[in-house]
Amino acid sequence: MEAGYDLSPWRDAISNDVEIAYNACAQLVTIKPLDILIRKADYYVIPQLGTGGVCIDEHTMLIVLQPDNPNFEKTIASGDIQRTISHELHHCLRTGMGMMEDTLASHLVSEGLAGQFTRLVYGNPPEPWECAVDRDTLRSLAPTKEELESDDDIMNRWFFPREGKIPFLFGYTLGYEIVGNWLESIPKPDEETLIGVDTDVVLDTGFWDVFRAASNR
Repeated sequence: MEAGYDLSPWRDAISNDVEIAYNACAQLVTIKPLDILIRKADYYVIPQLGTGGVCIDEHTMLIVLQPDNPNFEKTIASGDIQRTISHELHHCLRTGMGMMEDTLASHLVSEGLAGQFTRLVYGNPPEPWECAVDRDTLRSLAPTKEELESDDDIMNRWFFPREGKIPFLFGYTLGYEIVGNWLESIPKPDEETLIGVDTDVVLDTGFWDVFRAASNR
């Protein structure tokens, strides 16, 4: 999408990343027809990277680029676009299975699944937002049962809070940790499980027990 900005300096690199991501992800899951929209924008961008992504629906994802960001060139060279595509692909596939519910619990598990799926595809370490909060803080600020079931301003309260006691990116780190522990507790998951596992199944595993005392408060 270049109506307002020329992306030709990065077109070849991004096209190559799209092809690599498709082939890598196809080793683990069946990819349905999918549109990948790529454009310059200042929304959905992770400032530390200069890129970002969002799942629009089961057949569409948007990848955003911020070329004037000082981190952008390094990010493009790092393979970030490949990992962003795999992350958003998981969201698209999970959306297609009707598993994306508007509760904090569902958001935590869905973000964690997408992050861990990317790790399984590429073998990469946690992204900065997936290790932004230490475990002691995760334990001390674990959401209550009522909060897990809430749909109240989820992203601003738990993922991108700007004020209050919840640290910035808290939800991404918590989700990544919970799903990682679930994966360690089961045999190698098949495609249906990796995409469509029920939220409660993931929450009711060992690592979540660490938080249960706080969640029962």
